[in-house]
Amino acid sequence: MEVLFSQLSREHSELQRSYQMLHEKLRQLTCFSETDVHNVNYATLQADYNAARARIRDLEEILQLKNNQDQVPRTQSPSLLEIQAKFVREKHTLQTQMAILSHRLEDSKQRCTALQAELNEARDQNELLEFRILELEECQERVRAN
Repeated sequence: MEVLFSQLSREHSELQRSYQMLHEKLRQLTCFSETDVHNVNYATLQADYNAARARIRDLEEILQLKNNQDQVPRTQSPSLLEIQAKFVREKHTLQTQMAILSHRLEDSKQRCTALQAELNEARDQNELLEFRILELEECQERVRAN
């Protein structure tokens, strides 16, 4: 149990450091308003909270299995708990990566939407300029004809 606790403590401190680094990168890369920052912080905290709750459930299941193993004569491989702990770590690592990628995907979608709007605006401006060029050419031809 002490091993699981120390492992959980180490991973918790690693997550805190990663969160601080990501938060600093977010501040550096974006120019959000205070409201947007609070919304991003809330969403990040909510995702971290959900991941921590899932981790607690998984670790409680492992602990329960260990307690059951201690009470029952050994019929399973002694490394089963290690394997399960490894899978739990991998699961949470993948969940964290998936959350980061989901956030990046949402940012990319927002940038794509903004760029699409900018492209449409540029096309509209181009059409207006082409129309204006045609008008000026017609005016020039009229002046030459007179």
